[in-house]
Amino acid sequence: MASISLDEFSNYLDGSAFVQHAQQVLLSVDKRALRDRKGNVKRLIEEILPIAAFVKHLDEMGAEPVCKHHNGNQSYDAEVRLGVKRVSCGLLKDSYYVEVTCAVHPKAYLFREALNRQGSCWLNEAVYREGSRKRGDDRIVSKPTAEDAGEPLRRLKVQIIERIREKSSKRYPSPCILLVSAVPDFWACSKEWVEMLGMIRDHVDVSAFDHVYVVNYYTHFVFRL
Repeated sequence: MASISLDEFSNYLDGSAFVQHAQQVLLSVDKRALRDRKGNVKRLIEEILPIAAFVKHLDEMGAEPVCKHHNGNQSYDAEVRLGVKRVSCGLLKDSYYVEVTCAVHPKAYLFREALNRQGSCWLNEAVYREGSRKRGDDRIVSKPTAEDAGEPLRRLKVQIIERIREKSSKRYPSPCILLVSAVPDFWACSKEWVEMLGMIRDHVDVSAFDHVYVVNYYTHFVFRL
């Protein structure tokens, strides 16, 4: 597959244009490249798509967002400017810096690699690499395990809290919004998301940022902590 370009996102795009272009670029990437997550594909999945989900949410709320992605060494990933109706979304400033972080299963990279190499894999704690990549005799081993039905969301909750705490220890320009891109190990309904996020609010301090949102770009769920 030819490399993808993210240059268009370095310009300010209105909400619908940003979302539409993100979807077009995503559709141009084959499944193997999506699982490899290298170069611009990694930035697309870990930065552009969560930002697109957030921008879509703001657009639907009438905040009239325009957004620009930054691909560099600065301490944030994007800038978003908002129209006068932003107040109805609880956003008082007319522009914000946006930082994105990802909360995913700690073994997700092995899961994706196994799908590309072997065609199947169990996503749980019992997945590991056997052999040596340097010698070229490695393989990914996974075994089915039983766990409580609520375990995947509990695991995701811990990951979200860890990402927020990690980001809160760093310095960002003000005002700044943190987006936590969260992908559970299985499909969760909105009620389960709300219950999980309610528990997160009781266990983490989000005061280092003006606002913190948890987003899922697959479903376009956007929740404010």
